[in-house]
Amino acid sequence: MRPACEHIRLQGLGAEKQLTALQKMGYTLRDIRRSDVRTVEFGYEKKHAEAIRAYLLQRGFTCTLLPPRGTAKDLERFRRHYPLTVLSLCMLLCLSIAMQFIWRIDIRGAGAYIGEVRAFLQEENIHPGRSMESIQLKEISEKLTYRLPRVAWVRASFKGLTLSIDVTQGVPMPDIESAGGNGHLLAAQDGVIESIAVYAGTPAVRAGDTVQAGDILIYGHERGSGETLTSVRARGEVIARTYVTESAAISAASYQSHRTGNCAKQIYFQFPFFSFSPSPAPDYLISEYESTFCPLGSAWLPVYIERRTVYETYLENTPPDTAALQAEAARLAMQKLLLSCAKNDEIIDKWLDYSMIEGGTILATATAEVRADIGLFSPETPD
Repeated sequence: MRPACEHIRLQGLGAEKQLTALQKMGYTLRDIRRSDVRTVEFGYEKKHAEAIRAYLLQRGFTCTLLPPRGTAKDLERFRRHYPLTVLSLCMLLCLSIAMQFIWRIDIRGAGAYIGEVRAFLQEENIHPGRSMESIQLKEISEKLTYRLPRVAWVRASFKGLTLSIDVTQGVPMPDIESAGGNGHLLAAQDGVIESIAVYAGTPAVRAGDTVQAGDILIYGHERGSGETLTSVRARGEVIARTYVTESAAISAASYQSHRTGNCAKQIYFQFPFFSFSPSPAPDYLISEYESTFCPLGSAWLPVYIERRTVYETYLENTPPDTAALQAEAARLAMQKLLLSCAKNDEIIDKWLDYSMIEGGTILATATAEVRADIGLFSPETPD
């Protein structure tokens, strides 16, 4: 790194000769620049500043101090911003120290155990401002899992400067209907068995079997001692892949009414409870009319004269918007399909099929492959 230098402007006749003399005296000169015949700018090490300027002034030259350059300029800038630099370094030091501690505790999924978790942390002296090195995450997880009876597991981890404690609640065993008589568990619909869990009874199928509606899934008996069969109420969960299908039909017929040009005039007398017309109605197969009303009475006597113009019309068959009709039929079929699925059914895949049936009707069929519990209890019939 170059030493700090001071730059001056030297003015006078023979300025360059003075530079040569200085170099012969052992001084190192830097950044020598000539402005004109009488002016030279150069730099030298700051430790020789007083000797060099005294030498030049004794010989009648004018010396003008120039702004700092290079290393001297950097040092001057650092000197001006010294307080800010020191403050920044102190802040970085404080930040690096603060990152060794936790400043927030996040508890998730505790539910009713939130108070118990907070009490445990207080007992273990774990709070914001505690050093991360003094916190044993594995020990916290094990102690909380053992302390909370209905919790599956607890996971403690650091997320930045936050101590995160995730509590996973235990899943209670599903309620099993045990009241009532004995019987078998039958298939409510066709499907392919994926899994079977038997709580009572003897399994009649296994994973991978194809069953039809009405087939026995779990027999309502168990084999006891001495190879005797004891009747029980079959209970279990039989998950199968099955199909649910729903359809929706929309007529594709579309007609537009047009006037033929024939029309007839009629007058109607409108009373509160009846109306009559002295002129007969025109003999049109299809018609439409326009009316104007003229009140005769007042609010206490609501009587009107209706002048009606009846126009003869005919219907013209227009080409339907097939895409819009298919979209509407698909929406209705899919809505019916979702309503047909049970609450706990898992839809694996679904698709739509379209067909045109007799009479100009578009039929949309929505089919879904679902994973569902197809078990249906059937009570034992008396002998």
